[in-house]
Amino acid sequence: MSTFDQFCVLYVDQDSDSCEVLASMLRFSEIVVTCATTVQEALDYARSIPVDLYLLANRFADGDGVGLCRALTALRPQTPVAFYTGDAGQADKKAGLTAGAVAYIAKPDFDAIISLIKKLKDRQPAPNPLTTVPWQIEFDQNSSRI
Repeated sequence: MSTFDQFCVLYVDQDSDSCEVLASMLRFSEIVVTCATTVQEALDYARSIPVDLYLLANRFADGDGVGLCRALTALRPQTPVAFYTGDAGQADKKAGLTAGAVAYIAKPDFDAIISLIKKLKDRQPAPNPLTTVPWQIEFDQNSSRI
């Protein structure tokens, strides 16, 4: 039995090689991964595929991660969004967290992604179709992790 039994991630990165590498690593941990390489593709998937986590890069040819984070949060407020990006500056981190992300992880910190997924999986409430409470996760503002 998997540690992340049926945990699903939509990973959005304009670099298709980065998508494949991270997706392969997550799949090795038995996490279900769908990849998108544009903002529009991510939004299309978000409208049709339920996931447990949106994992975003910050730069796309058709938009940016902060705008995508806001759109995903508005579309699916119960689904957490996190950044996994090379844009590791304080201003980038602040913008991502202000947009609604629960974590901002600088590449290539793969262990932080696994840690985040474990925490999200542990906090995932039992499915209840009558409850629509958005995720509320305590976040240490001095860190990029929950």
